[in-house]
Amino acid sequence: MKEKGSNDNKVENETRLPYTILVVEDDAGSLRLIQRNLRRAGFHTEGVSNGTEAIAWVVDNPTTTLMLLDYRLPDMTGKQLLETLAEQQCSVPFIIMTGYGDERTAVEMMKLGARDYLVKDIGFLDLLPTVVEQVVEQLATEKRLADAEEALRQSEKNFRNIFKFVPESLLAINNHVEILNSNKAFEELLRKYSPALNMSEGELREIIVAKLRQHFGKMQHGIIEIDRNPTA
Repeated sequence: MKEKGSNDNKVENETRLPYTILVVEDDAGSLRLIQRNLRRAGFHTEGVSNGTEAIAWVVDNPTTTLMLLDYRLPDMTGKQLLETLAEQQCSVPFIIMTGYGDERTAVEMMKLGARDYLVKDIGFLDLLPTVVEQVVEQLATEKRLADAEEALRQSEKNFRNIFKFVPESLLAINNHVEILNSNKAFEELLRKYSPALNMSEGELREIIVAKLRQHFGKMQHGIIEIDRNPTA
């Protein structure tokens, strides 16, 4: 059982390795402890001791997963660091770390976009991996949703292109048999036959819609192919 648990932990840790956590902490001892705890939880970490180094890291590594940010640094505050990143059009999800009794600062940073905050009290190191894991999972979920939405947008774009340029005359209609869209071939059909019928393209379109309503009545929205040879 012990061996199985060890293997499970190894697999779990390996799945987290792509996540890079930047730890911004000016106290060298605290920095080592924080990085060690996160590495034990399976995260890859990088550590810097001041705001200038943190800014340089984020600019050079824009895919950084998460920044664990101590609010009070030797050269600037966490707020100033974020403002500098914004001026350089850089951003990174972050968790703010504050000292005991500094909860007001934590609330202020939450309003500025912090994913969570940690108070550096006696239970800080025990709580740290859990909070980081929760935020990383939130970020992963948001990325999956964004990727799915982008895939859907691309799929809809591809469909519109196919619909527009297929050689058959097509109409997209709703359940009241109202035209939502028509493709290039259908518009060419209107231009071709409306002069011969001594009517405008709009009038011919309305006649076609009226015939469709007579034939279908109410129906589920969909796509209808229009015969390109109405005399056949």
